[in-house]
Amino acid sequence: MKQPPIVQTPGEPAPRTLRFLFNLGHILLIILLGTWALFYYYIGKPYDKTFITAVLQLFGGRAIGVGFGFDQGFSPTFMFFQVALVDFILMLYIYPTFVRGYQHLTLVPIIGRYLSNIHETALSHKKRMARYGATGLIVFVIFP
Repeated sequence: MKQPPIVQTPGEPAPRTLRFLFNLGHILLIILLGTWALFYYYIGKPYDKTFITAVLQLFGGRAIGVGFGFDQGFSPTFMFFQVALVDFILMLYIYPTFVRGYQHLTLVPIIGRYLSNIHETALSHKKRMARYGATGLIVFVIFP
């Protein structure tokens, strides 16, 4: 049985946009790794622990990563950019994967219709919620 093609609904990014975001994640990851290597080569300690700090941040959360970074002697400025860039790169990998996964899940007979209905309901409230912008989204996430 042949799979039906994925239908892109209004409000979803195009596959080309998703590929661009994913590839941007690759580029920024290479830049980040290169920066770590240069810092370690030219400055030395504590920059030999940047990778460990990032791994702790990814698997334990920002607080653990930042706490470990401060214990190693990293500056607050370095830790801010480290945490922000690692989170941004992670988002560039997760978002396209999530959207493509969602698009494939809508093809599953049992849950596909349910997911499509939720998506259509969310899009029906888009005009009303768009006027609040990012501030409204932040308030909604903080106080659901």
